[in-house]
Amino acid sequence: MKSLRLSLWLLVCLAANPIFAVAQDDIFDSSVPASKQAMLLVDIAVSDALSDPFIGPVFGVLDMSNLGPPIELDDYKTIERLTVFVGNPDLRTGDSQFVSRIRFKDDTDVNAIVKKIFPIDADERTEDGWTVLDSGRRWPEIIRYKDRTFEFGTSLFTYSSSRAIASKELIAQFGRMDKVALARVVFDAKVLNGFVESLISQENLEADAVYQMFEWGNFINESSIAVYSATLLKEISTISLSIDPTSETLAKLSINAASGKESVVHSKAMVLYDFLKFHLQLPAKILKQKGGPLGDLLESTIEGMSISRIEGSSVVTLARPENLGKSIVKMMAGVQLGAKETQDRNTMMQVGLALHNYHDVYRKFPFAHPDVKEDARGINKDLSWRVKILPFCEWQNEYDRMDLSKGWDAEENQFVVAAAKKQFLLSRGSMVCGIIAARPSSQIRTILDGTSNTIMLIENPNAAMTAWSKPLDLKIDDAVKLVKGVKKGDFLWVTMFDGSVLRMPSMMDSGATEEQIRHLMDPRDGNVINTDILQEARRSLLPGLPGRRYRERVETAKDAADFGASIPTEAAEKLKEAVEKAADESKELID
Repeated sequence: MKSLRLSLWLLVCLAANPIFAVAQDDIFDSSVPASKQAMLLVDIAVSDALSDPFIGPVFGVLDMSNLGPPIELDDYKTIERLTVFVGNPDLRTGDSQFVSRIRFKDDTDVNAIVKKIFPIDADERTEDGWTVLDSGRRWPEIIRYKDRTFEFGTSLFTYSSSRAIASKELIAQFGRMDKVALARVVFDAKVLNGFVESLISQENLEADAVYQMFEWGNFINESSIAVYSATLLKEISTISLSIDPTSETLAKLSINAASGKESVVHSKAMVLYDFLKFHLQLPAKILKQKGGPLGDLLESTIEGMSISRIEGSSVVTLARPENLGKSIVKMMAGVQLGAKETQDRNTMMQVGLALHNYHDVYRKFPFAHPDVKEDARGINKDLSWRVKILPFCEWQNEYDRMDLSKGWDAEENQFVVAAAKKQFLLSRGSMVCGIIAARPSSQIRTILDGTSNTIMLIENPNAAMTAWSKPLDLKIDDAVKLVKGVKKGDFLWVTMFDGSVLRMPSMMDSGATEEQIRHLMDPRDGNVINTDILQEARRSLLPGLPGRRYRERVETAKDAADFGASIPTEAAEKLKEAVEKAADESKELID
């Protein structure tokens, strides 16, 4: 799984940033058949990219969101170059040949970094100056390092440094690219062409495209698009992309035609360019109307696009948008907020799951009843229910080391307070708390209002400075007061007794009453409240759409009233009520 995260991280790098003088004699060798050669080369100057004021913040947020491998951002800053070669996929298995080559700075402990990326038990051996890790794993087939270089990949691409892994055309195009770009990507269309032709033949896509054209009347379908793309590949030699946020030209895409196909390729490139630009303009217009940095950034990006023909290539350039850095920082702040919200949702869900697992074992929830002075298993009354569920949160060792006869503030139990605080604390410093009802439900069967209609846990910002092991929960009156204090546009996380996690929006946003909130928190009062009031108000993506629907439904209601004289009175009244109700629902969206 950690290796998978590394491969995902490498894909993320494609959107960012390298310069690595690839020696042709180190890459090319005719001993490897073309079908096994690399169709994709990605070269990234990682340390330069991380120090870039535009790209650095992106990597910082991604590092916090756990998308990358289990190493720190500072470790990535020690990477001088990252070069990735990817070959054709195998039709039978879907696997492909690849190698990732990482070159570190002089003072980097390469061995320590390798062990962080691949924390596996493996025998080490020396081969041609490389330290090779024999892990017995199929993926990656080879993990090795020497001096400042670290490689992992499949056996064909990492067998030796002089082995062939790329065609002459791919390397030649790479050599023609801007040497100072932070990122260079080259795609060899000819290498992929054979694979695509085999796929079309195997899947019988040509016959399938014709069948859909004439039997279904669908002249543009997935199969026809695939066949068209295959014919286009035959006319293209290579496609290259360079990215450099520090330059006035942010990105440059070159579509290099095969010999004799220059005019045809440029004509098709113009069509695709216009098609792409049109489809970018639509979301740009809508996003700009809704506000936020993305709409302005997308609009300025479109304005900076251009296409030209240079000798045998069609070149699409992208000028650097104004205020690129500020826009990226604003967008990354939104991504970071989204990552924190996902983490908080998972925390609420994990605590709820642990409570259910506890209930499965002990046939009751661990919440203390006000009249119970001590747990039946001898757990001190001055320890929270959170302590009781530690074994169900993968904290069994810490639970066994605790002195359960002593309270939350005992010196003997302080070690676990710091160790497990993330288990019960949210990103805003809030604590996951239970709700104390007048007649608490210790078992699922006693929740008369239904597990999906009753709140079990709530986010408590007022407990931010309190140790989670302290028996601190909220009485219903205090919980209702907490909800009433939620500001417009804000929310609190809640977990229902069925384990689902919802947002408790501001009462101004949800329109909920104090009495409804109280009923949601009382499991046995006999008042079942629909949890729709916990959902934030719906917002339409398209501005004005709710209003248009409202006006249309109002007109329908008037038409129904006029039409009522010609149909039975009872039927007319029902129709009128139905359309008026629909109109009212649309008006709520506007309000």
